[in-house]
Amino acid sequence: MNSKIDKDKLQNILIVVLVIAIVLVLISMFISDGTLFAKRNTYVFSPEMCKLFFSTTPEDFFEEYYSWYASSEDFREHASIDKDGNLVLRLTEEQENAHIMAWNSNLEEFKKVSGVEISDDYSNVIITGTKEEIRNILRYKLHIFLFVELSYRQLYSGKKPETITVTFTLIESSTGKTVYTATWPQETITITFNMDELPFSE
Repeated sequence: MNSKIDKDKLQNILIVVLVIAIVLVLISMFISDGTLFAKRNTYVFSPEMCKLFFSTTPEDFFEEYYSWYASSEDFREHASIDKDGNLVLRLTEEQENAHIMAWNSNLEEFKKVSGVEISDDYSNVIITGTKEEIRNILRYKLHIFLFVELSYRQLYSGKKPETITVTFTLIESSTGKTVYTATWPQETITITFNMDELPFSE
């Protein structure tokens, strides 16, 4: 009888050791990819905002694969849909940075261009110059994804999706006159113009 009790104790000890070993392996795996204790920020997108920022519905978001997943943890791993039908994302800083870098609009270089002004909160882009100077900036310096990047930089700086806007303005330097302005998402921002159709004084 004692031998049976000893055998039962041994089995219980082996089970406990095995469970502990499995837990340790899982913890080491999570720690190695930095996801177990990583701080996550929560973002809530209504169906309308989800369509605006991700071009899909909250439900279909989970079927989409985005290019930036290749350099960061998949956004869907810690995402959900709440009771109101909103998409809820829980992202690490690494994921946020990967998302911004995916647009690669050369923002820092663009900010150095003479005549270009971008507000610190990323909500305004102003280009000031002559007709020819503005034409050259639009043609050779302005990246097509600039405004997309600016909207996500606002998001990851703490703004709620529904409060994010980007205003694009062109100003004639000689007169100070605004020859074009538009605010996304209320309006579609245009970056290709027939410059002769804009109200320059020159």
